[in-house]
Amino acid sequence: MIQTSLQVIANQSGAYRCFATNDNITTIHSQISFIVTDAINGFSIISSTDEPTVREDISLTCKASVYNYTELNWIRKPLDGIIESDDEYNLTVQISDSGVYVCEALTRDNQQTKHEIEFKLDIQNISAPVMIESNMKDNVIEKTPYTQLELRCMVRGRPKP
Repeated sequence: MIQTSLQVIANQSGAYRCFATNDNITTIHSQISFIVTDAINGFSIISSTDEPTVREDISLTCKASVYNYTELNWIRKPLDGIIESDDEYNLTVQISDSGVYVCEALTRDNQQTKHEIEFKLDIQNISAPVMIESNMKDNVIEKTPYTQLELRCMVRGRPKP
């Protein structure tokens, strides 16, 4: 018995084949196809921000493997109908844009089967920066030469300061 193995870092979709031939010129092979995709489980939604804030330009991207899905559509629930027929949906958000957005895709093997994935968009109001913690409050810090100094300034606000 002869055994061989191959370890690869995939950066392009394709197939790997294993061929075997002996003195009798008998050839056998096995094959495995693989798909390289940045979509989690081949179908996912990615937001350009994790903290959407009023008046912010955001982008929702439907990641769907081109080998498995076709015809991507964006729908807002409750069903407002199709709002975009593309993999990306861009908008400048207001509080009223909060809600559930759905990416709908037809499967490539059966054009009648639809897959959906939902994304909850929760828009927050703008809030001024607030100092949470700092060691730089109207103090004078004295240090000897060549010693380390840590200055802390922790703030919060929306959008992120």
